[in-house]
Amino acid sequence: ASVEHLAKHCPHLVTLDLSRCARITDATVDRLTREFPLMRAADLRHCQITTAAIIRFLEERTDSTALKVSNPFIPAANRSHLLPAYAANRLSG
Repeated sequence: ASVEHLAKHCPHLVTLDLSRCARITDATVDRLTREFPLMRAADLRHCQITTAAIIRFLEERTDSTALKVSNPFIPAANRSHLLPAYAANRLSG
C-alpha cells in the first residue's frame, strides 16, 4: 500500500531512502522498479532483499542509476553477478 501511495502522489520520484526498513522485500523492489521508471538512486541498505531483486532493478536502468545495499544480505556466492555494477560505481554498500 505504501508504494501505491507513493506512485499515486509522487510519480516522478527519482531518489528514495528505504535503508533499515525491515518490511522491504523483493516484491517491494520489483514494484519500485515498475512504478518509478525515473528513479535514479535508491538506498536499500539493511533491507531483506535478494541478489535477484537487485539485479532486476539495475537491469531495468542501464543508465547511471545508483543503488546502495548491504552486503550481509547478499550471499557471497551471488556477489559475482553484481561485480559489473560495482565496477561501474552503480552499486555500493
